[in-house]
Amino acid sequence: MRFSPGAASLLSTDADCLAAPGWIAAMRAALERHPAVLGRIEGLDDLAPELLDKVRRGGRVEDDYMRLSLEFARLVSQGGSEAIGLNTAGGANLGIRREIYRAVGGFRAMPCREDRDLIDRVIAAGHLPGRVEGALIRASMRPEGRAPGGMADKIAERLSGGGDGLDMALAPVAAMLSPASGGGALSRAQAARDLPILAAHVEALRRLNGHDERRRYLSAAGNRG
Repeated sequence: MRFSPGAASLLSTDADCLAAPGWIAAMRAALERHPAVLGRIEGLDDLAPELLDKVRRGGRVEDDYMRLSLEFARLVSQGGSEAIGLNTAGGANLGIRREIYRAVGGFRAMPCREDRDLIDRVIAAGHLPGRVEGALIRASMRPEGRAPGGMADKIAERLSGGGDGLDMALAPVAAMLSPASGGGALSRAQAARDLPILAAHVEALRRLNGHDERRRYLSAAGNRG
């Protein structure tokens, strides 16, 4: 930041990414509405077609569960249609206002997940980050990376067919209905079992009007277990 003393906001991406046209403009516009924003990250088609298909098939349960979990979290939040839902921050597509970045202490020196740690602290400070689907970054699908636990590790795991752990932002449906109950890490098998249940809850929440109705639904569903 010392080299850009006049910068009002900071944008983050990675060297192996390509920004879609209009990315900077979309992020800047979103930062006028939110203290920090998470953009959309998609994969580049830089693997052989058969490998890309294997990655997509290997991640279908996780991707479907993530999509529904994000919508569930947005529906029960008070952040509106641009609420982040879950903290899935990725340094490949992240923006933050300068004064917020400095107030929460900036990025910490961590081996991985420093992006999510930053957004966790933004939220803990009482700010509401937004998600901006119109700001697209396409990231390399390479299965070798430097940061442990990053996107490259996830791709390598899907290609090998191994690994049971899913994104740490995801939780079992029981824990989503009653956050105080905990629930632990979500396995792939648990996600497959919970997927139709989560889809039914999301559909029910869509039919309700307003935050209060959705909170009452959440309370009743949590009590039913």
